[in-house]
Amino acid sequence: MAKLITAIALLFTVNNAADVTAEPGPEPSPIEARQSHEAEWRAFLTHRRGIQKARLQAYIDHAEFPWNDDQPGLVNIFVDDAGVRCAMANLVHQDGHRKLVKGIAAGDNDYTFGEGVDGELEQWLLTSGLTLEEAVFVQVPDMRIDPGWPDVVDLREMEIQRIQMHLSLALMQLENTEQANLDLAIDRLGDRVFEAPPSAG
Repeated sequence: MAKLITAIALLFTVNNAADVTAEPGPEPSPIEARQSHEAEWRAFLTHRRGIQKARLQAYIDHAEFPWNDDQPGLVNIFVDDAGVRCAMANLVHQDGHRKLVKGIAAGDNDYTFGEGVDGELEQWLLTSGLTLEEAVFVQVPDMRIDPGWPDVVDLREMEIQRIQMHLSLALMQLENTEQANLDLAIDRLGDRVFEAPPSAG
């Protein structure tokens, strides 16, 4: 009899335990929600920034830059007639936004980041690890070299060296101002910082 009573009591306890649900905890405050993901975003943007720096260094080393053969002075050439991309177009292209790069080149091939960004390009920039100001500086303009000019010096070689020097300086600035510009990049995420970042890549 005692065993039967014990079994009934145990069954009653189990059935009642199944009906008990945990009380939900308090919703995190906006500050707590931001703080919970800000460190994740900083790690994500730091990783993305490292990718851009490595690609920029490879671009400098490869030393194949767009040629400005027909517009006087210094002009940004997003993609030249041979399909060679400027430094920033190359970074966007390497992140998989090939149609975007082609569209910009077809519609506004002297486009500069200094004109502002929106749409798909803005979304790319926000998660690129770079700030708009850095993109503007990286996008070095190209000097026109007329094929008919006297071949006293190798002007194309001089132009290659000029662009390499500029991009090397830009890369140095990316290194020296990294933490301050990561802070700025996080601020520009706005409400997006309340959510977890995408998978790093």
